[in-house]
Amino acid sequence: RVFFRHGGDLAGVTQHVDYLAGLGATTLWLNPVLANDQPYESYHGYAVTDHYRIDPRLGSVVDYRQLVERAHGEGLKVLMDIVPNHAGDRHFLYADAPAPGWFHEPDTFTRSNFRIPSLLDPHAAPEDRRQMLDGWFDKHMPDFDQSNPHVRRYLTQVALWWLGHSGHDGYRVDTYPYSDPDFMAEWSAEILANFPAAAFFGEVWVDGLPNQAAFVPGVESPVAVGANPAVTDFQLYSAIHEAIGQQQSWSGGVGTLWLTLTQDWLYRDPNALVTFLDNHDLTRVATAMGGDTTKLKSALTLLLTLRGTPMLYYGTEIGIEGSGGGFGEGGRKDMPGGWPGDEVDAFTGEGLSPKQAGLQRFTRRLATYRRDHPGMALGELTHYVPVDGVYVYFRTADDGQRWMVVYNSNDAAAEIDLSRYASMLSDFASARPVLGPDADHPLEARLRLGAKQSEVYELR
Repeated sequence: RVFFRHGGDLAGVTQHVDYLAGLGATTLWLNPVLANDQPYESYHGYAVTDHYRIDPRLGSVVDYRQLVERAHGEGLKVLMDIVPNHAGDRHFLYADAPAPGWFHEPDTFTRSNFRIPSLLDPHAAPEDRRQMLDGWFDKHMPDFDQSNPHVRRYLTQVALWWLGHSGHDGYRVDTYPYSDPDFMAEWSAEILANFPAAAFFGEVWVDGLPNQAAFVPGVESPVAVGANPAVTDFQLYSAIHEAIGQQQSWSGGVGTLWLTLTQDWLYRDPNALVTFLDNHDLTRVATAMGGDTTKLKSALTLLLTLRGTPMLYYGTEIGIEGSGGGFGEGGRKDMPGGWPGDEVDAFTGEGLSPKQAGLQRFTRRLATYRRDHPGMALGELTHYVPVDGVYVYFRTADDGQRWMVVYNSNDAAAEIDLSRYASMLSDFASARPVLGPDADHPLEARLRLGAKQSEVYELR
């Protein structure tokens, strides 16, 4: 199976940075932009062949620096996707290694077992743990031997060089748990020692909330955590999808979302977790929601108003759909408007259907509101146990400003008696929908929400 490359370039992204800023984004994360001169199945960039070179199909180092400068000019940060665990088998270090011991090379090909919990399991067989860390991610992705001090220095120097040379703001670390934990702790600490403002988060795609929490500072962990402040929150991803797609039960439906958040005591800083509804490896959220705009808007509302640092996958704001392939390649589609002759242009709005345009307006209004009201994004989260399929929570800023979010997970409309939330409402007289009509709702009156509908209220 061959996945042929297709897509834009860095100059094209640079041309549309203003669109991203206007959408409410504050940071741009691109999939890998480094050279990956691999013939098969590496169009996505995760099999790097030269760590000091931008892929010529995307542009040059100059183009990358110009993108960073343009983003900074619009108030956006830029994160580079980096892969310390492995390289492509066309990498010069693998094709012509400077010395033995740069890569794990067993007598016969051994793929990782992908069992991240074996690193944390007190009962794990040593062979399972070793295969998890030292096995290859794929046949064309040799695994770095990070016990080698020269490998450690090389991978650290790469990260430091790009920060200093390009001026970008940090890293998204691919396949984070597959690297040696002690090396990643050392790696992150050295980055922050040289660039204290650098930001980074690790991809931790794992089952089980404690297994995810083990990779960030918080409770005592069986693996070295170091300075890494954040990981991808696959647990909240699953919980939001369940809250939208299933009916409430004791620990199901929207009850799963509540239960997931009750375990935030495992994290030192839950707001640092990177939350999301989909990504390049998953079925797009619009497809997962069956194309239902109400469900998609509610999912976006939960994403943008709950704790965490939300990540929005390109095109979600216009409801791009797609799935299929081992890792959702069917969702990796062109952004309409990026090519000459495109009849639909998401950047200008030309040719968008009423449904697409409405979803784009909704996303832009809520995301820019979140950006412009940091108290809602970072304030204290107080939530109530869901009752009869209705979930209510509040965000409270340090200055006392407060927002209420209500989600009706039922398949029918619901009326909500607000008296249950009196302790959070007592200092306020009314609630104004953030995205709705410019009219206050008296707090003594019941709220009515349609099936699967959500609403965000600014308390007054």
